[in-house]
Formats: sequence, C-alpha cells, structure tokens
Amino acid sequence: MHPGVPHYVYGVENTIIHGGHFYCASQMQATVESLIHTFILSNFISNTFHHPSHELLHHIVVFWALGLLQHPFSANGIIGACFSFHFLINTSDDEHLHLPNVQTFQGLMDLISGCALAVLGNVLDFRTYSAPNQAEEDPTTRAQLQLWKNFDWNDIPGDEHMAICYTRGVALAIFGWIRDWCIVKMPDGEVVEDLSLKYLVNLLDALVGYKDKAKAQGLEGAPHWALWMLKAQISNVVKCDRLIEMLWGQRTGRSSDSLCMDMDKGCTVQWKDDLPSSEWLPCKLYSYCLFCGS
Repeated sequence: MHPGVPHYVYGVENTIIHGGHFYCASQMQATVESLIHTFILSNFISNTFHHPSHELLHHIVVFWALGLLQHPFSANGIIGACFSFHFLINTSDDEHLHLPNVQTFQGLMDLISGCALAVLGNVLDFRTYSAPNQAEEDPTTRAQLQLWKNFDWNDIPGDEHMAICYTRGVALAIFGWIRDWCIVKMPDGEVVEDLSLKYLVNLLDALVGYKDKAKAQGLEGAPHWALWMLKAQISNVVKCDRLIEMLWGQRTGRSSDSLCMDMDKGCTVQWKDDLPSSEWLPCKLYSYCLFCGS
C-alpha cells in the first residue's frame, strides 16, 4: 500500500492482527508528505508512531551514500569491491538494485526526499517535544521545560541522538554531492540551482505554516509540542549548514502551501563527467562498522 492511503482493518470474526510499515525508495516523496501530516495531526489521522523505523531510515541513507558516492556496487552483475580501512567488502548487483535511479528526475527526488527525512530526524520525532519518560497524558513541569530550553533534554535516548546527528551529516554530504555534480534542468532548459536545499527549505517553511493552521483549527499533533518548540528545532537544523541558513533567510515571509516541488514534468537530470567517489565522506567509518563489526 502506498504511503498516505486511508485504510482500516475489518475482521469478520475475532482476529489477532499484526501490521507494520516499511520504506520504499520509489515512494520517498509520498513518505515525506505522510510523515509530516502524521506529525502535524497525530491521532487525528494515525493510531501509532513507529520510533524503530527511524533507525531503519538511518541505515537506508547511509547505504545510499555508500552506494552512490563510493561506488562499491556493480550494476552489471560483476562482483564489485570497496576498500575501507584495509578490509575488502564484496558486493554484487543485488545491492545496486536497491539504490535510487539518480539518472531520472523521479529517482533523484526520491534520494533527496529520503535525505530530507534524515535531516529532519529529530524535528519530526514526537519524542523531541516530551521530557524523558514523559507519558502523553502527563503535563510538562516547569523544570522539564527549562531543561528542554537549555539543553534540548527530551525523550530521545542519547545513542539515538548521536545516530540522528550522524545521519544528518551523511544526508548533507549527499546534498553537497548532488550540488557539485548534478545538473537539473527545467523543460525550457533553465538550470535549477541547489535543488536539494531548496526542497528542504520548502519543507521547513511548509511545516511551520501547516502547524500554525492546525493549531488555529484546534487540531493537536505531537504530544506536548508548542509552535515555538517546533521553530526552535527548525532553527537548529537551519544553522547546521550555511547554505540552508542563507536560503532560509531569503524566504518571502509567506509560508509555503505545498510539501512538494511543482516541477517534475519534463525535468531532466545530467551528471558531470568523471563523477568522483567522495573519499572525504564521513560514512566511511560507519560503513566499516556496519559491515565488519565494531
């Protein structure tokens, strides 16, 4: 089932049901929209929020970075190889099939969308706005609020905080790779500069606008959240990259009304010659630990 599809389970007799969610590379743009709607409206449109799925997204983004920037996977079935800290990692075309097809605009946007979710890891996580071990029905105390303001002390465990920060850095490295080596053109031939960050800034802008409208209509989202808390988290994301900060400062002042970029019809993707593997990519150590053990 595609992301964001209204559904329910009907049992004709007493039944035990087990459900689940998964990420599909070709549906990442719809996944972004669905997760943002879930964050904004929470129980109004969804009965659960899957924290473990965040870890899966981290692995996916790091896998994409490894596959697209360091090129260990072969598309023609020949065994490929990647040296990482003197260890040889053998892979086949099976892994290559799971990479987004960045030769097409749709595939490129799926890559950008998945990385945008990684950048917004803590922003869209319900636990960001709750104190440690705070239940949904528990009020926020003054001490808890002060710890949140001063130290971003929330219900996300420390190791997950580190994973979020790391994956955000990998996602931003992918954005930089796209900016340096990818040429996106509109149907009229106009080159779209820095598509990745423009998409991200549009999401952040729309997120604030959507949340403001939901609050005005009395629709609650993530437990214990407040609009100023969301803006504080967005500010932290904006400050982590000077180009994001520059684009954020160039906004018109009116929030975006759309979570997507209205430019997919007829857009083309070209890659510059001699596409390099990025030796400086920070996922090298992570990939070593992932495949060879810590």
